[in-house]
Amino acid sequence: MAELYPPFEKLRANLPGLVGSFEIDDVGHWVHHEASAIVSDQLLKFLQAVSAT
Repeated sequence: MAELYPPFEKLRANLPGLVGSFEIDDVGHWVHHEASAIVSDQLLKFLQAVSAT
C-alpha cells in the first residue's frame, strides 16, 4: 500500500494546522464502527486539546 500512498509523515508538510494523528490496524472505512472505543478515546483527547487552547 505504501507504493500507492506516501507515508503520512511526508503529507504533514501540507497540513500546517494538524493537531495530531494516529493509525489503527486492521480496520476498514467504517473506523467509527470497527474500532469505536479507540475512535471515541482519540476524539475525546482531540477535543480536550483544542478546547484548552
